[in-house]
Amino acid sequence: MKKAWAITKPIFTEGVYEEMGQSTISNTLQQYYGAELNSFMGHQIDPNSNKESIGWLNAVGQGAKQEYGTMAGWEDGFVGGLMGAIGIPMRGGSTKIDKNGKATHPIIMNGSIGEVRELNEEYKDNQVLAGELNKRFQDPKF
Repeated sequence: MKKAWAITKPIFTEGVYEEMGQSTISNTLQQYYGAELNSFMGHQIDPNSNKESIGWLNAVGQGAKQEYGTMAGWEDGFVGGLMGAIGIPMRGGSTKIDKNGKATHPIIMNGSIGEVRELNEEYKDNQVLAGELNKRFQDPKF
């Protein structure tokens, strides 16, 4: 379960939480301050116009509904989740010089692909360690 969460966490974090959350905040601010601006401009044109008012809670509800209640919003979440799954290759670690004298820069993958790679490396390391321990346990000197 822990490994499954390590692999899927970047997908949910980048998609549903980050991308859709940012759009919800943007939609909320558009709703709230849009109403304020409409009231201000309406009053400038017609002093007898009614004030358009929307509360913060209502603006948050409408902002969330625009993002989490529409296919366009879920498309944002899907694209964000895809980015979280694939990850962004980044240059990391120290530069190494190969046998021809050429500098190489290690590439680090984040996202779910990076998590799978790390889990595979950890599994291989554990297999080597288990093999060495088994050899020692079977040694008559032990």
